[in-house]
Amino acid sequence: MPDRSLELVLERLDDRNTRFVFPSEIAASSMLVAALAASGRKALSSRRFIGWDAFKAEVFAGVAEGRPSTKAIRSIFARMLAADNAHSPFLTSIVPMQAASASLRFARSIAAALPSLRSVPEGPGSQLADWRELRSRYQAFMLDRGLYEASWLGRNAAGSNEKWLLLYPDLTEDWMDYQEAACSMPDGTLVLSGELGTEPVPAARFGTVVEELRAVLLTIREAVSKGADPAGIIISAAAPESVLPILEREAAVAGVPLDIREGRPLSEGSGGRLLSDAIAVSRSRMSFQSLRRLLLDASRPWKESDTARRLLAIGIAKHIVAPLPDGDDVWETSIGNDEAARRLYRGLRTACSRIAGAKGFRSLRSAFDAFRRAFLDESAWSPGQNDEIARCLLVLDELEEASLAAGLLPDTIPNAADAYLECLEDTRYLPVSESGGIAVYRFPVAAGSKPDMHFVVNLAQGAAVAAARPLSFLRSDVRDGLGAKDLDISSGLIRLLAHSGSRVFLSFSEDGPDGVRPPHPAIIASAPSTLGMGYEREAWLPSREADALSMEEAFPSQVSSAQAALQTIFRDSNDWALGIPEAPIAMAQSSAEAIKQAMNHDGRLRLSATSISEYRSCAFRRVFTSQLAVRPVDSGLSFIDNRLLGQIYHEAFGRLLEPLANAGLSIIAPSLASQTGHEGASLAAGETARPSDADIEKAMREAIEAVARERGPMAGLLVGSTEPILLWHFKRASASLLSVLDGQIPVMVDDKSLSARLETLNLELYGRPDLICVSAADESRSRATIVDYKKSRIPTKAELEPGEDGSASAIQIPAYAFLAESAGFKPEAAYYLSIEGAGPPNKGLLLVFGPGPKPVLSDDMMPLLKPALERAAAAAADIVNRGIVFVPAMRDRAKVCQLCDLRAVCRTHYMVR
Repeated sequence: MPDRSLELVLERLDDRNTRFVFPSEIAASSMLVAALAASGRKALSSRRFIGWDAFKAEVFAGVAEGRPSTKAIRSIFARMLAADNAHSPFLTSIVPMQAASASLRFARSIAAALPSLRSVPEGPGSQLADWRELRSRYQAFMLDRGLYEASWLGRNAAGSNEKWLLLYPDLTEDWMDYQEAACSMPDGTLVLSGELGTEPVPAARFGTVVEELRAVLLTIREAVSKGADPAGIIISAAAPESVLPILEREAAVAGVPLDIREGRPLSEGSGGRLLSDAIAVSRSRMSFQSLRRLLLDASRPWKESDTARRLLAIGIAKHIVAPLPDGDDVWETSIGNDEAARRLYRGLRTACSRIAGAKGFRSLRSAFDAFRRAFLDESAWSPGQNDEIARCLLVLDELEEASLAAGLLPDTIPNAADAYLECLEDTRYLPVSESGGIAVYRFPVAAGSKPDMHFVVNLAQGAAVAAARPLSFLRSDVRDGLGAKDLDISSGLIRLLAHSGSRVFLSFSEDGPDGVRPPHPAIIASAPSTLGMGYEREAWLPSREADALSMEEAFPSQVSSAQAALQTIFRDSNDWALGIPEAPIAMAQSSAEAIKQAMNHDGRLRLSATSISEYRSCAFRRVFTSQLAVRPVDSGLSFIDNRLLGQIYHEAFGRLLEPLANAGLSIIAPSLASQTGHEGASLAAGETARPSDADIEKAMREAIEAVARERGPMAGLLVGSTEPILLWHFKRASASLLSVLDGQIPVMVDDKSLSARLETLNLELYGRPDLICVSAADESRSRATIVDYKKSRIPTKAELEPGEDGSASAIQIPAYAFLAESAGFKPEAAYYLSIEGAGPPNKGLLLVFGPGPKPVLSDDMMPLLKPALERAAAAAADIVNRGIVFVPAMRDRAKVCQLCDLRAVCRTHYMVR
């Protein structure tokens, strides 16, 4: 059955005393335009076309004295009442007795219910009793202050000489409250939804929501290309929370600009987010996360943007997460000599504290304004942002006026910032449209409008929802006991939408934005082609059209981002991710030459003895870390990994042995038992252990303190909490090591890099052995012992012994022996020390070669070490010279890459097949 609303309006247009009422203001303004066009008139009074809410306010104003209550006044009253209940509980159901101390948490829901309390019925039950008590207190509050609640006034229509035509008022959510009064109006004519019929209306059925939206957008694009005015086209979307993101994405691809007419809470705008972030900074005591959110919000034009980023960089470098429970301010301790960053930090700390701790709305306004003037360049805000923030400040002014109306003294409201933020969350803001795009409305606010083209999408069951809910503030069981049932008005609204426009297109998808759902009962599925919504899939992407844009023109930001990302993988046409150990590929010559130049020294290729085996392992790790200097930056505390703990152990051994090296003193080792707590151990007469137990503890303590200086007090606190276990491992490892170094003088303690040439290969090898000691009994000071520290795992015998082909997997000790020999030492022994695997008797201390029990390499294997080293160096040089690139094999990647700290930046982890 067709909608006759426009005909009825045109029939009564000549009677200037007749006014027209529509379900919404959007429908009213749209019908005004349609009536102008259909009647040929040059002007009509906009006062004659109003929405349902404006009609209620004008006709059912009732008799009242004083000023109307406002949302701000209700909020103030609810917070006052909640504070009274927390102090002396009188509510038993709305706020449970056991939760009385937290009554402020219920203030928001109480404030929202106040306009509806007129309809609280009599009856038994604690909840009804609570609401009646609230109504009584609210009524007394308003009477004392000369206020009235408009929704509590009588429903009798005010006397008037005007006539009214009400179009589908029963499709509004509060129709039942006004039905009797509206029907009894002597000069009112009602057109109810029953005139729209009861039959389902046809809607196009699509398989997926993407197909549905593409059909809509292509239909719009075709219509506009033929001359349709975009201002006369609207889209109504059911369940916009889930469908709008998809619609916006597809519209961007199709080149159809949208104007989303969806009001959002002011708390989500520039001013609201600024308030929320400032409160969070203060309440978290300047945590890194809250400060980062405050400083990196792109909507805020900071006066000192560079200083703000430096402040965050300090937080990342010093691993600041949250304030320490005791002691100095972690930020103050970490900032160092950057006075500008310190000044900004202190200013933000003070300003945010004033906002969060404001005792009233007047002082909150002062603190908020002071923050903006001190830190923000307000001239850089857009007109839209200025308007949004002005609206936020208007809400704050309303709260201050409401607090005065409530009889409160200025600055006597606790948690004023929270009250303000709640009001911003409850206030929706819709800026004036400037985009000129296709208007998009939430279902069903455009019902009854008359655009040229109207698309109603996502009409699935559960998405297209609208209902009248009497006594909605009551609990469900109480409502059921009172017989208050929800009245579904969505079917009538869909039937009205089916006639809301010169051309209307209804649609739904079987697999919608919220999953698979049946169609709404008010529609009947039809083929899109029969309703004018068919489209060719081949015509969707701009690149498939005859006048298609290039990829760079159509998607400039995506193409730029992809090209920048690919530069971290390859500098030429060869994709490094294609290389695997079984089938390596080579870089292009330009890339290979760039790598070689970075590793060249005096015409020779320089290879690291420490990581010589890595040249034959993952190329991404080598190139990223050594040549591109790419490092992951972790702003949290997950940096405390095996690598950092290994560094702490190395640092501790350095601090333990360096004083002996500087003084030329030899190690005097006590028995293993005394170092590990075994009783009965003793030194020779007159001997004192060197270094002592106290020296061992001091070395570890200083190593941990160095972490705090380098990485910040937060890191120091966390590492310090592991001191007992680190010290336990370090003591055991020191006992094992010192027992075999008795009488040795440390001469190199991880502080000097050695280099030597492999003349046969025209290479230079460099490295820094962890420890080299010489025998105190050797006057020449050349008989050397080499030690390489490992946190836990040390090479196995199979990895250390040269194979039949002369190669060895673990080549570090042979490399260090070669470097030491080139520096004038005579290596007689070499050890691997597993620090966390050490313990009596010398567990975790592996003798690679030299005098002692069961060396891994016997005397007859020693001549094989240098050839094995040369073989490994030659293989590594060949990889570099040829530009060979590969990554761990697929079968090994899960294991090899599991602990790699470059997984966050290594694209092979995500891209390689």
